Amino acid sequence: IAEKLWDNIRLGIKKDNRKIQHHERESSYKFFMKIAAVLIPLLLIGYVYFQQQSIVVNTIPEEAVSIKKVNPSGKKTQFTLSDGTRVFLNSNSNLTYSSHFNDEIIRKVKLKGEAFFIVKRDEQRPFIVESGKLQTQVLGTAFNVRAFDYEDAITVSVEEGRVQLQNKTKSDLGEHLILQQSDMGVFEKKAQSLEKLSFDGSEVFDWRNGIIHFKRADFQEIKRTLEQWYGVSFEIERTIDSKKDFTGSYPNKPLSTVLDGLKFVYDFNYEINNKIITIN
Repeated sequence: IAEKLWDNIRLGIKKDNRKIQHHERESSYKFFMKIAAVLIPLLLIGYVYFQQQSIVVNTIPEEAVSIKKVNPSGKKTQFTLSDGTRVFLNSNSNLTYSSHFNDEIIRKVKLKGEAFFIVKRDEQRPFIVESGKLQTQVLGTAFNVRAFDYEDAITVSVEEGRVQLQNKTKSDLGEHLILQQSDMGVFEKKAQSLEKLSFDGSEVFDWRNGIIHFKRADFQEIKRTLEQWYGVSFEIERTIDSKKDFTGSYPNKPLSTVLDGLKFVYDFNYEINNKIITIN
């Protein structure tokens, strides 16, 4: 009888232990479920917030910077802009444009010196060349702009297509000039005036092909052209007749060939020492 009683007691203790363990597990499960019910929404909100912040950061455009193509004297280059426009940049010239050039509503460049443009046509986005106080606007065409600081005028010469010139000094008056093929627009810097002329295409456009043209040029003009073209400087040790002009063309000739022709016209000798030309 004593053994049966003891067995019943042990069996009861085991049952009570199982009930206690089950109750503890059930209580722990309910506790963790309450914590999860609070934490999971917070984690989801945090995840969505950081994802949105990442999207905002990634969609901020990069700040536009200026890109500048520079050619010193003696160097000519050609390149293609991001919109497909081809540019021939003369020596002693520079072209500046935005790094966002192809994303802007107006395709705008700034020129100092001389360049020939073959503009990729885009009727929704005009192409503008700013050169000092003169602005040239096109949709798609081929034209030359000559805008050297040392010259008294800025010229725009149209090979094909149509361009509009705007005198920025008189923008309130709406002064502008329409040019078509074989037209040249001339902006006189001192008078701040615009006029239309005809021109000889070979004299204007041939620099792209390495051809120098002189037309009734005096010695100062010739000297400046050769310094720019060949990247040299002159030392003049004798008097040159500045009233005597010269006309001639030199297709892809070395400097010595040009000087050989000039020395008979202006009666001088010369020496070439590196990049210095001495006239004596």
